[in-house]
Amino acid sequence: MAIFVSEHVRIENRKVETDPENRLTWHDGSYLDVAICNAGYSNPERDNLRYNSIGTSVLRDYSQALDVLGKISLMQYAVIRWEGPNTGNGASIKEFQEMLKDPAFQGKWREFIERGEEIVFKARELPKHLYTISVLHGNVYGGSVELALPYNMVIAAEDTTIGFPEITLGIVPGFGGVALSYERTGRHNTEQLVSIGGSIDALTAMNIGLVDRVSKDPATAYGEIIEKNERPERGADSYQLKESDIKKPRTDPAPFVVGRVPSMMDEIESAYKLRGLEGALSVNTSACVELGIRDDFREGVTAFSEKRQPQYTGN
Repeated sequence: MAIFVSEHVRIENRKVETDPENRLTWHDGSYLDVAICNAGYSNPERDNLRYNSIGTSVLRDYSQALDVLGKISLMQYAVIRWEGPNTGNGASIKEFQEMLKDPAFQGKWREFIERGEEIVFKARELPKHLYTISVLHGNVYGGSVELALPYNMVIAAEDTTIGFPEITLGIVPGFGGVALSYERTGRHNTEQLVSIGGSIDALTAMNIGLVDRVSKDPATAYGEIIEKNERPERGADSYQLKESDIKKPRTDPAPFVVGRVPSMMDEIESAYKLRGLEGALSVNTSACVELGIRDDFREGVTAFSEKRQPQYTGN
């Protein structure tokens, strides 16, 4: 049964599909299925469904869906997943290109970043009775990583590849990805991922605590959690990333931003210790807004757009 339907998001009440003879009688296996960029609806760049990309309209629908989740009192579980061959390639480069032509770009840029940050806050503030499971598969880049992290558990398929390519555009992850990664996996691993701009595989992501579980079949993994009425704790984050763990991007990182990352990490570390994630997110957002109004960002969008397809098709 559909509880919420918008252009880019659909929420349905579902049950885990298991053998009735093995079903636990004290829990009915019900959960809320939150499907984002549903291929049956509009997709920002649906000329090729490999590119689940995050435009302003997706952020709007995602935010409204979280408002709905926050008001549901009876359900115990929600699964948040992105449909299509890949989870997503982050924010829409097409929208960036149009935004950059607008004289009012600076205001629109801040609004876009703040919309993403708003989603992170809403996800973190969902009622405690609702255990949330985020599911990743295929390519997961940029904003698609960030909007998947603020949940109780993150499960990645074995084919998952995760990366923050923003530095190749002349910015840093803007939807709180640096702050969220810092919280999950510590400063060293976050700084490596953000400053190199490359990608890591699912097992490496689990070893550093960026994701909590890796499964050949994530639906079975989260189905078992729901069916058994469990609430697992987050995974460990003891592994320290080496450069050899990170697949380098084909587009070079912007030198100015590489130099900016260490001071940003200092600020995020201090803000997190003083005010928790809220303080770290504020620093993260401000840094991205600051970098986005530089010419490096315009140049980075052009270069990234030209090289994007051979880099990010997942082939």
